[in-house]
Amino acid sequence: AQQRAERYQLALRQMTPPISAAHCLEVIPQPLARTSTLLYRWHLDGPQQGQALDESVSVSGWIMPHERDRLSIARGYINTPSGRREFVLDHQRPDVLASLGLTSEQCPDPCGFRQTLTAALLLQGAEIGVMLGEHCLPLARIHEQVSQASPKPRKIWRRWLKRLQKLR
Repeated sequence: AQQRAERYQLALRQMTPPISAAHCLEVIPQPLARTSTLLYRWHLDGPQQGQALDESVSVSGWIMPHERDRLSIARGYINTPSGRREFVLDHQRPDVLASLGLTSEQCPDPCGFRQTLTAALLLQGAEIGVMLGEHCLPLARIHEQVSQASPKPRKIWRRWLKRLQKLR
């Protein structure tokens, strides 16, 4: 009986998942009030708050300035500790135009973007923004957030082990 109880305890310990750190992303949008004089609206489609950090992360979204003709000169940027990457707005977003009551004839320039960042770039954080002429407007900050997994399953197994030991 003693050996069976010890084998059972060992089996329970092996089934208990270890407490590990879950790596996820924290996305902190900047308030529109800071950018409201130049930007009518903007949205960051991805990454989402709490999204799991993979080897690469897709950063996508769109902007719409008050003056639609400024889209032709708009450029996006991503600031990381290792440097600055600039990119053009090159994704047509008919869904955005429709939601704003515009047509592609009224706004022929693309307003969307999609960039891929490696997890290594996000370890210390990144700032995503847009440049309209000489104005740099930060839109959001993204960084890695490490949260501990809940230890509750381990506590449940420990209670069962204690009960089993009392039965001996």
